[in-house]
Amino acid sequence: MGDLLPGKPISNLLPSHAMRGWLELVLGTPVILWGGRRFFERFWLSLKNRSLNMFTMIGLGTGGLVVEATRVGADTLLSQIVHMVAEAQRSRAPIQKLADRAAAYFVPTVVLTALGTFAVWAVLSPEPAMTYALINSVAVLIIACPCALGVADPIKESTPGAIGSRRA
Repeated sequence: MGDLLPGKPISNLLPSHAMRGWLELVLGTPVILWGGRRFFERFWLSLKNRSLNMFTMIGLGTGGLVVEATRVGADTLLSQIVHMVAEAQRSRAPIQKLADRAAAYFVPTVVLTALGTFAVWAVLSPEPAMTYALINSVAVLIIACPCALGVADPIKESTPGAIGSRRA
């Protein structure tokens, strides 16, 4: 295992290959026995009961696992996914520009219509004129503004996700 360390410090300390092997055996055996104690106990039970199973293979040393990280940090797949999602959230789709342009005209028109409704009902309605004017102008806003914002907001919210899924 000393050869897997960066700079191979064990190889520099002990030039003899045989000495390195014995040193690794002496230092590694207690760690393996302590860490794998439960596996070795079950290995012994599987031999004693003559019921060979996965613990038998582990105890015999077959099926060892060595993991090597080929990419770290910004090169990992997870890091690339995070970068693509962040980029998609910062970008704007062409349809969003169209929705913003439509909302830029539609919302002021709705507000002016509500003000006009208030003025007409305030002047031409029977008493209590201000109550009727307020109720009807608010009704115009309640009906028309969610429509204006309802067209723009779902497109704005769904566009970055769509861009990110196309790039992935």
